[in-house]
Amino acid sequence: MKYSILILALFLLSFPVFSAVDTAEIAAVRTRAAGGSGIAASDEAVISKFWRAGLDRMFLAPDTQEVVDVRRQLKAQRGNEGAFTKAYLAEALKDLQIAFDTVERIENPERRALVDRNLMILTAELESVQLAPLALARLADEDEGGRYWAVKALTQPAIIVELANSGGPDLAGQILKALTERVAVEHRPETVTMMIEFAGSVTNPAVSPMLTAIADKRIEQYRNWTVNNEEMDVALLTALGNAATLQQGETRSMLGRKFAELYASVFQRYMKGQAHLSPQQLDGLITVIA
Repeated sequence: MKYSILILALFLLSFPVFSAVDTAEIAAVRTRAAGGSGIAASDEAVISKFWRAGLDRMFLAPDTQEVVDVRRQLKAQRGNEGAFTKAYLAEALKDLQIAFDTVERIENPERRALVDRNLMILTAELESVQLAPLALARLADEDEGGRYWAVKALTQPAIIVELANSGGPDLAGQILKALTERVAVEHRPETVTMMIEFAGSVTNPAVSPMLTAIADKRIEQYRNWTVNNEEMDVALLTALGNAATLQQGETRSMLGRKFAELYASVFQRYMKGQAHLSPQQLDGLITVIA
């Protein structure tokens, strides 16, 4: 079978392997495509062969550094535009999905986590909405780091630009809906901040429920004196304000109210917390207020 070697890799982890994937053929294909020759069926076969070899190597790699090195090789061959990149990413979508399914069969939990994490990082590093289905499927990953990279794969600036240029409101809405469902259970500030910045950068009606959900969660944390990473509310207040200016009627009023409630919560925490908060927390609140 086409992908049998990838599955067999699970049972061959003790075998010695070379530290790099041969890039000569794939580089030649990319060079020809850049010259305007397009992508032939034989070129697609080379791309497929390169992806299979790279992912096999990740599964077989004897140490963390080699896994990372191969991941970087796969990312480096992406190219920046044109027929080659489109074909390269189309193959990535197919092969990475198989790899994600296969990694679950690794019995060693540390090894499984290592490969799985690097597959998700690679998905994000390839920076393409073509790979959005992979990231959407990993938003509920038990691994906090895996969720971080899944969110990054969906929300980084390159994705926002691609969504805007390709006119992908349906996909943007799908991403926003999926992120909104994660808001209540996601606690890592860096991950939530990426969600906020994404919502503040796309013009889609679906940003309103997502920003409202995040604002409600933050306001509740302020009221209970359980809030942390106050500086992230700079991004949230900015996103709420930007979204409000793009909406009309009740939606605009609701976003405005959430902005006011959150800002008031920040100010109240600063005024009442002088004797209780650390200098770093007070400085964070001042940053938000300013």
